[in-house]
Amino acid sequence: MANNIILDIAQSVRQERAGPALLPIQAKLYSQQLRLEMSRPPLTSFSLKHQYECLNDAILLVECGLIERDEAQDSEWRSSLYRAAQIVEWLSNASLRPQNAPLHLISAAIYQVADLPAMALGHLNRLHNDSKTSVLLSTFLRGDFPAVITAINNFWKDEYSENKKFGEDENLINISLLTEKHIVMCIGTICAYLKTGNLGLTQRAILKLKNLAKTYLHSRDPYSYLLARLIAITAQKFVENCLWPHINNLKEQSSPRAGQALVQFAHASFISKRALVWPAQAAGIKRLLHEESFVLCTPTGSGKTTIATLGVIQGLFADGGIDDLIGEVTASNLVLYLVPSRALAAEVEQRLSIDLMGIDAKPVIVTGLYGGIDWGPTDAWVQHDDPAIVICTFEKADALIRYLGILFLDRVRLVVIDEAHMVNESHELFSRTKNVSSRSLHLEQLGMRLLQAQDHNHFKIIALSAVAAQAAPAMARWLGSGPNAEPVTSNHRSTRQMIGKLEVSTTGKFSIRYALMDGQKLVFDRELSEDTPYVPSPFAPMPSSLEGGPDIRMRAPTLWSALNLAQERNDGLRPAVLISITQNISPFAKTCADLMDHWQNEILPNYSAIDVNDSACVVPPVFSTTANEDLRPVFALRR
Repeated sequence: MANNIILDIAQSVRQERAGPALLPIQAKLYSQQLRLEMSRPPLTSFSLKHQYECLNDAILLVECGLIERDEAQDSEWRSSLYRAAQIVEWLSNASLRPQNAPLHLISAAIYQVADLPAMALGHLNRLHNDSKTSVLLSTFLRGDFPAVITAINNFWKDEYSENKKFGEDENLINISLLTEKHIVMCIGTICAYLKTGNLGLTQRAILKLKNLAKTYLHSRDPYSYLLARLIAITAQKFVENCLWPHINNLKEQSSPRAGQALVQFAHASFISKRALVWPAQAAGIKRLLHEESFVLCTPTGSGKTTIATLGVIQGLFADGGIDDLIGEVTASNLVLYLVPSRALAAEVEQRLSIDLMGIDAKPVIVTGLYGGIDWGPTDAWVQHDDPAIVICTFEKADALIRYLGILFLDRVRLVVIDEAHMVNESHELFSRTKNVSSRSLHLEQLGMRLLQAQDHNHFKIIALSAVAAQAAPAMARWLGSGPNAEPVTSNHRSTRQMIGKLEVSTTGKFSIRYALMDGQKLVFDRELSEDTPYVPSPFAPMPSSLEGGPDIRMRAPTLWSALNLAQERNDGLRPAVLISITQNISPFAKTCADLMDHWQNEILPNYSAIDVNDSACVVPPVFSTTANEDLRPVFALRR
């Protein structure tokens, strides 16, 4: 146990080296690895000495972060680990990494301990593994537990083959190999718990991993002890964040049939690599244990959809729709899932169809009504007695409640509102709106109708939003159970967010300038101008010059940048690039088609173009046409 003096030292190290802004040497390291990754000239002022200085800082931050984690859990100990993981990740670049140093595994393990599993996954997906043990540890740190079980089986097959080929000498004991085998056994035990929910010898396996880590303290490899220690802590976090305890708690508050469906969902989640619960999800699941409505306002990528899916399962098989004598669903339960657009409705329908497949003896009906402001023949589902999830836009939901509300509202057990901040419009808007076709007016009417229907039919409302942090309390009071209702909020962001500028000169030359990384400033203090955090000439100049007015001249640079940013990297990955065009897409598409024709003799980047004849494509290509020309495919970048 650390005393107060050691704890104060750990906190001072965090404040000094893991503050809101990167230290100059840390920002320089990031710029160096970014330039190397993009095959650009490296910084001249960043030397081997700086690399080891950064690595020592990272190890110090890990030690201090773990001390605070054990002794002061309410502190900002994750900041120390997050900064350490960033530094080690940047140093894991092939041109910066010390020889044979498993920095990619160490970085991923630190991310996992800091409750940033998506960061660990994203980092490891960019790297290749050499040995069978490295593959096993890499898949374990990814959270891909089905692949871990496969890797464990392969490990024991290889061990059996080698022992059978060369034989075993009982007088010779290979301590390293023996330790490795016991680590594999412990990881296998933990994966068995994550798969079945049977605790068994899990706690004993975690304790054994911690003790095995100590055997590496005096290893000749300077990184073995750190990695083994982080693996043991990560294993413990996996057990703590397992989905099964939450499923068991929900079962106690749900009907027997819903409980069985929740168990099947947990089994399916393991197969789909979602066996762990993230911090924001844990807070949402706690609110599912109660009957009242709530608002979930967490960042993009924090796992809101899983909370909604668990709520959907509860609602579909709630007691109100079950005949206790025959155990069948009679007056079938309905769940309304409201989204702002038809495109999102189609995405939600596909996802729920997959997530809910096989959770019950009868297939769960997922109906996508999508858009429209009227009722039609496709809405005949209201007369069916099967439990169903109805997915539609806000306008369609408003029409359904107006025309058919008396036929189905008594069967509704749950309403999920995605992008709920769009519905929670100001009440002043209702009186100010003159246009009866205004979407704001429809959303305001929908909100009032939902609350009125809730008063009569007592269904639950779950509102989801990723951008309503400031409006969350008002939304909670609006949709919640009273004036004191509180939203479920979290600052947990599982993915990296970079903010900066891509600049193009009049001569067609580009540069990338980054300003913020996960809200932290990227600055160099008192450094040479060439060492600013930017990438000069990240790719070749554009073949054509900037022409036309302000609305046209940026089309060519946008297309050229997208093609280059989407090109295959040295590690074999092809990044996804989105060009967001909210309106007037046809002129932009025509310009892109003309540019691709104009550049056909140029050497284009090796981007991942989609074959328009490939029927398996999920991303449609963009087409350009006029009255006097044939339909021309422009380009489509794979997601």
